[in-house]
Amino acid sequence: MNRNKTHWLMILALLLLFAMACNLSNILPKPQEEAPQEDDEVSQLELKLTISALETDQAAEPEEEEEAAPTTAPEPTRTPQPSLTPAPTNTPAPVYTPTLANPGLITENDYYTEFQDLTGWYDFYVSPGARPEYEVTLDNRGMNIYVKTGDTYVYAIQEDLWYYPGEPVYVETEISTLEGAYDNNLGVVCRVNEFGWYEFLIRTNGYWDFYRYDEDQGYTYLGDGGSWNINMKHETNVVGMLCDGDEFTIYINGVETKTIIDDKFAEGGVGLNVGTLEYGGLDFIVHNFTAVNDLSLVGLQ
Repeated sequence: MNRNKTHWLMILALLLLFAMACNLSNILPKPQEEAPQEDDEVSQLELKLTISALETDQAAEPEEEEEAAPTTAPEPTRTPQPSLTPAPTNTPAPVYTPTLANPGLITENDYYTEFQDLTGWYDFYVSPGARPEYEVTLDNRGMNIYVKTGDTYVYAIQEDLWYYPGEPVYVETEISTLEGAYDNNLGVVCRVNEFGWYEFLIRTNGYWDFYRYDEDQGYTYLGDGGSWNINMKHETNVVGMLCDGDEFTIYINGVETKTIIDDKFAEGGVGLNVGTLEYGGLDFIVHNFTAVNDLSLVGLQ
């Protein structure tokens, strides 16, 4: 029994020693482990590099400019649209302008006058209505033809001139309308004979007509048209016609306009005509008259 008692005392002593050892480990401060000096230096270096980089980025970043207030853009000015120009009409270019080379020339077949007198001239009329009233006189401006009634066509013919078959003739006159209605006729005639004649006339409203007149059928229409070359209303116009064989080439103020074909009459005299349409009371002045067989005198040959 003493042995057993001694055994338990020994065990109890060991347990006390173990407990005391555990308490001492908790009471005594634990020794701190020193961080390796190399790792501490590396950490400090990385920190310095990071701070330096941040300072560099901050210095490199430009200061934000103060945002300028938006300016109002000026309204664009409107470019004016070009005005429309009407397309030009196709006016035939003048081939040549007949001009008498020697004014005052009077030969057997070549004639020019500015009407110092009315020698060799006779007149007649054509009218679908009652007996017309007109008067042909001479003043310092030329041959004056006053037509009192409407629908009256007055012809003045130079009786001393006659052109036979094969003899071409260029006939031309310059006429002014002084007063009266704006729509009237003025022109030239050729191949005037006992059976009829050819006539080319312009109307001072911008149109022209070409007729053949014969005793059986009266006026036969052969052509017409409009022309910007006509001086309209109370203006002066130069009317010309080349009668050569069966071809009749017409001119308006020096511009060749058209050639018309017909072979009814081959010979005859020459002259001029004026006429009224609906209204009378028109006053015309014929400034001059030309008829030439030698076409080189007017530049046609």
